[in-house]
Amino acid sequence: MFSYKYTMLNELSKRIKDQALQHYFPPIIWLIQNFEGDLIDEYGIPINADDYLEEALENQEGFSKDVLELNKIRTLYKTLFTQRHCFILSELSQFEELIFDLVNPKMINGAVISGRALIGLVERVVAMLNKSMVIH
Repeated sequence: MFSYKYTMLNELSKRIKDQALQHYFPPIIWLIQNFEGDLIDEYGIPINADDYLEEALENQEGFSKDVLELNKIRTLYKTLFTQRHCFILSELSQFEELIFDLVNPKMINGAVISGRALIGLVERVVAMLNKSMVIH
């Protein structure tokens, strides 16, 4: 169940040796729809949606195979995706507003790149990963 996602993230983390490349990873936006309950921490103190996400990414206690594998996935997400946001959507229209407010044009060295150029870059990175090359 978890092995494919873990393998993909693990391979990315092995091949990306330069920590400065982390800023090229997009922000993770976790959307929760139809959330029933209260956003509170383990002590009953109200928290915001971003705090809820961070708590979900905290490693869990235990040594079972599932717990250890999930903790590896959590660690990889926190390492590779340093910008994380969580939003609770009460209406689908909020999603559209959210995207337009948060998504900025992709840039490399201060220059905006087009969708076509971004696809070309992604294709080259995937080809390098498939050839087991290290990305510097």
